[in-house]
Amino acid sequence: MSRQVFELETLLGQLIDEHHKLLVHVDKHQVAMRAFDLKAMDDCARLQEAARIRIASMETKRRGLIVQIARAFTGWSNKDLTLHIDDAQHDFGDKTVLGHTGPFDGQEVLDIILAQPATTNFIAAKLYRFLVRDDLSPQFQDRLGDLLRSSNYEITPFLRTVFLSRDFYSSASVGTHIKGPVELIVSTYRRLGLGATPGMPDFNSASTELGQTLLNPPTVAGWSQGRAWITPGSLLARGNFARAMLLPDVIAFTDPNLGPYPSQLRAFSARIRAGEDIATASKIADGADAADAQRSTMATANLLSAHEEFNTRYASLKGWEEAVRRVRPTLRRAAQFSLTTLVLEGGARSTTEAVDSLVARFLSVPLDSETHDAAVTFLEAELGTTDLDRAKTYLEEPLRLTAHLIMSTPQYQLA
Repeated sequence: MSRQVFELETLLGQLIDEHHKLLVHVDKHQVAMRAFDLKAMDDCARLQEAARIRIASMETKRRGLIVQIARAFTGWSNKDLTLHIDDAQHDFGDKTVLGHTGPFDGQEVLDIILAQPATTNFIAAKLYRFLVRDDLSPQFQDRLGDLLRSSNYEITPFLRTVFLSRDFYSSASVGTHIKGPVELIVSTYRRLGLGATPGMPDFNSASTELGQTLLNPPTVAGWSQGRAWITPGSLLARGNFARAMLLPDVIAFTDPNLGPYPSQLRAFSARIRAGEDIATASKIADGADAADAQRSTMATANLLSAHEEFNTRYASLKGWEEAVRRVRPTLRRAAQFSLTTLVLEGGARSTTEAVDSLVARFLSVPLDSETHDAAVTFLEAELGTTDLDRAKTYLEEPLRLTAHLIMSTPQYQLA
């Protein structure tokens, strides 16, 4: 089946329902019906029916393939972090997978799938789109698939070829990739010259706020990429992350690993330590947080319980205390860097040169002249001079404020 035919049939399948609505509408309006070319409508109906039959056949084959593959993995499970295969639960019968028939197990099915050119083409294209750019012709995708297949799925030779290619450094590839949240955070660390992950802002909290919690994707397909990362809200959150990195609030920061959950535990713990009995402290805590209590089945249970031994509030408090005792401590230290040192060692002596130095350090694509000039004007106003040597003793915070402006631009979201 040619690529064009497949795309046409897929498109027709997506339009079947809408086309059905159109035919019903026309049928109810006889005047409009007479204006149509009935032969063309009949041809369209036959094409639609053929597409429906072909799509139904493809769906049946797809479901059948899934069943065959699932049979190969019967009996597979895990014990803690170790693979366990229960032969008593495994289906040893013949399975037919992608033209191969035999008593396959899971590993053999994976080998069959990995031997398909479509598999290497898909993986190679996905790597290329992530690392280089989205624009990828079918012919070039086949070449990338051949490269990955020739290295027996070894990623290192594939990446070496991509990174050393002219295409990777071409103008069509530079500054076209939108950074995901984790990419944005890690690239910020690197551009600031950090040698270790800072304790504030908290990495996990920051990435979650930006829309990506590591090891917890929204679906089995992972996270959407590219433009899906950019919304008005996410741009504001990215700017807030840049500010938290450059100008951390070390006074208000609290370790997210030590914050009690639910929030009522804090008030409850204070009352217990003040000497109140469990039942009284629990009722007061629930009353003080009425909105939370209405949403909390635990709070409802507390109100119904007449005996301290069944009080879930106290159980939660003791459980949280024991959990916190086992938390591995994280050094909560702000990022250690000096923009003053970076800028002056780069040879900058004026506010314009300072902005140029920051732009070169943080951006993969240049700023437009209007934004660049606005950054220079802002820095001059903060320093009260254009001469960096005269402002050397108080240069750091104005530079950080200027860097925050640069890191909040659309250009900083690109790699």
